[in-house]
Amino acid sequence: MATLPGNPELASLTSLAKLIGGDNLPLGAMQTAAQAPSELDVQAKRYQGISDQFKEGQLTPLTAIIKGVTGQVAQSKSEKAQAARDAKQDQLNKLIDWKAQNEQHQAEVQQMLAAHQEASLTGNQLAQSIDQLAAGDESGVRNWLASNPETAKMMSARLGAPVESATFTKLNGVDTLIPYGRDAQGNTVTGEAIPVDTLLKGYAPAAYEARYATRQEQALNDAKIKTEAAQGRYYDAQANAKDGPAPVKPLPPTAAKLQGETLQTIGSLGQTNDNIDKILADINSGQLKTDLANRSMSGVMNFTGNSTPQSRALATYQSNVKKMVNDSLLLAKGVQTEGDAQRAAAAIMAAPFDTAAVAERLAELRQINSRSADLHKMANDQLRSEYGHEPMDYSAYEPQTKTPAAATPTEAAPTYARNPKTGERIMLQGGQWVPAK
Repeated sequence: MATLPGNPELASLTSLAKLIGGDNLPLGAMQTAAQAPSELDVQAKRYQGISDQFKEGQLTPLTAIIKGVTGQVAQSKSEKAQAARDAKQDQLNKLIDWKAQNEQHQAEVQQMLAAHQEASLTGNQLAQSIDQLAAGDESGVRNWLASNPETAKMMSARLGAPVESATFTKLNGVDTLIPYGRDAQGNTVTGEAIPVDTLLKGYAPAAYEARYATRQEQALNDAKIKTEAAQGRYYDAQANAKDGPAPVKPLPPTAAKLQGETLQTIGSLGQTNDNIDKILADINSGQLKTDLANRSMSGVMNFTGNSTPQSRALATYQSNVKKMVNDSLLLAKGVQTEGDAQRAAAAIMAAPFDTAAVAERLAELRQINSRSADLHKMANDQLRSEYGHEPMDYSAYEPQTKTPAAATPTEAAPTYARNPKTGERIMLQGGQWVPAK
């Protein structure tokens, strides 16, 4: 039950293990070099020899001065030589400490890598074990720990006691597992809470997606039930009125303010999806490529005043993508889609040069924005019903463009330009700049 995510983290761990492993520091030779006499020692010995040639009792005023001066110089150089050796020894001691820490860290990384590898192979078993644990049955988790000894070893090290199992609980509304074990005296020792979603994302992504879909469906159903109940009360009140429908009173200031903020949020989500649709349309038509080569060439073309549909589309994308991502994150706050918006946004920013991946994640972000808007609409309709108002028509606040289909890129009319460095005539073909035919 390591808390590490999926395959990208596995690659990072493997790279880190290679980076910090296998050092061959010649500490013995460095120790000898640190204590070896230096040029200052040689000079100090030479000056001391000069000073020692002048014997006490045979000194004249001049030789006494020479003896004193050379003796002081010898002492000064000797002290400097010793200070240099002390500094080298201090550096060597720090290096020895670093080596020991590095070896310990290397062992920890290797253990994390081994635990991650074995847990990745038993993700389905882990997902089933968590479902059992949620129902109060710990046997699945115990069996999973038994079949993942490296993970159990790592968790035991963190607990400071052999890990036995885990409990299932909610912390601030989040499903979590809390591992526990017993120390030598038989006392129960508990570890830090591990979010269930973190485990499933890393080791059982299919189970995570199913779990997320169920949560979203439940959230929408709950919102619909509340809205329908509020609307039912409104219609019942109208039907029971003796002298026809009761006049609808304006929303109280507080409710009107909330409604205004909600409508603004829905409109912003619609505008953000409009912007996403335009970018997806450019990608689907083959007019926009985000790879590194096209980025470099498009930047040059725009800078030199030789812009093309590709270079202009890329400039628009680069200036808008961060704003679209940030707006989506901001507008998803406070609703059930917040975590998914964060995940999609991170994926977009993590793979900026992979055009296909960018398109997939932008389409996912669009869907998340639509779900966020639906949740805001339901909340607003419920609010209105509480004050005797009918549901609103939100068409004016929804995206003005249709959802772009994942169309096969079509061949547009050739776009020609000149390479600003070589003067060669080039053309945009399949999203790439090639020599003109």
